[in-house]
Amino acid sequence: MNLPHVFVMKFKTVRLKYWILSSLWLLSVYSACAQTQSERFFYIQFESDGDTLSGEDSLQLGDFIYQIPATPYRVFVIGHTDADGSNAYNFGLSERRAQAVLNYIHTIQPQWKSLTRLSFEGEESPIASNASDYGKSLNRRVAVRVFYPDSRKRTQSDLNAQNTRIPAEKPRNAPKKTASSTQTQKTAAGVPIHRIEVLDAESQDSLQAEYSIFSLDGNSIQAQETVQFSTQLNVPTQVEECRICVQKAGYIYACQKFVQTQKISKTYTFELQKLQKGAEFTLKDLVFFTDSDIPRPESFPELNALVRTLQANPSLKILIKGHANWPPSYGPAPAYIFNLSKSRARAVIAFLLNYDIELSRLEFKGIGNLEPIYTEPETWEEVDANKRVNFTILEF
Repeated sequence: MNLPHVFVMKFKTVRLKYWILSSLWLLSVYSACAQTQSERFFYIQFESDGDTLSGEDSLQLGDFIYQIPATPYRVFVIGHTDADGSNAYNFGLSERRAQAVLNYIHTIQPQWKSLTRLSFEGEESPIASNASDYGKSLNRRVAVRVFYPDSRKRTQSDLNAQNTRIPAEKPRNAPKKTASSTQTQKTAAGVPIHRIEVLDAESQDSLQAEYSIFSLDGNSIQAQETVQFSTQLNVPTQVEECRICVQKAGYIYACQKFVQTQKISKTYTFELQKLQKGAEFTLKDLVFFTDSDIPRPESFPELNALVRTLQANPSLKILIKGHANWPPSYGPAPAYIFNLSKSRARAVIAFLLNYDIELSRLEFKGIGNLEPIYTEPETWEEVDANKRVNFTILEF
């Protein structure tokens, strides 16, 4: 049945008004506390046409809420649906889902009522294709995003006095990050000639491959060029630092950081590992902001290289696994740590889908803190190593 024209116009007006108000609230949060805030988030999946919280979801949401280490600046509750049903129906369903979550938050934290903002987007912000049941299940969700003062700014005594935990992804004794110095050996004066060579990691045979150059924030500086044996590396002289990523069909990509020098020639050697079923690889340069599923800008060359590997190998299917940092000394890991690891894997899925990688080739899983590289990390580098994403080849 067609909706009356007046109702449709009213529906669109309300939706636009809500979008504007939500945008203004987000701007106010970012402008007011961009330098001091942290963010945590929680996703709740709903059954088809469902708008009530299950007992398990309520327990996990409550655990997430109680783990917020400070009074928030703002809490956003955003409802979503899959594409089944009419646009008007989905808009109302996403509102009911968001309202159910908001009501539960107010029940366990009534002092947050003035801080919470509800919005609902219907089917308009999918994170996966609605062409499959799996994709629909990812889209039937409510996202809870909590912005709060950055507890890393506080002293340990402040934290103890307020009976709060050290943030989940902070090392116990984190030193300040300093720029590392690289020891180099200078050669004769003149313009350096950098070279690149690609080898099979097992046989050490030379490979013909393609390489690309990316800025550290992931933007392409130079399109793909061919490497055959030892080839001169053509990096624009005005580029001081960048990432070089090498791809070849049948192999996993490899990336290295390049630093421009005036009097030093260097050969960059890439050893590529063959793709084979059951093999596991870590996205070494994919790093996330603390307690977040948002990749840092320097992660995008790695993600772009993964896209090109999937594009060059259309039969490749992978399981993406997310991890989070929670040392045993902090006590039992709360539910949000597992949810965080799952959301990091899902963030990689969303990135790949934007480049038309078929969802049927991708699976994801949250590992939580069950497989740390460093059991008790002491530095930010060790923390970054724990909060990682890796993938296992399911088919090739």
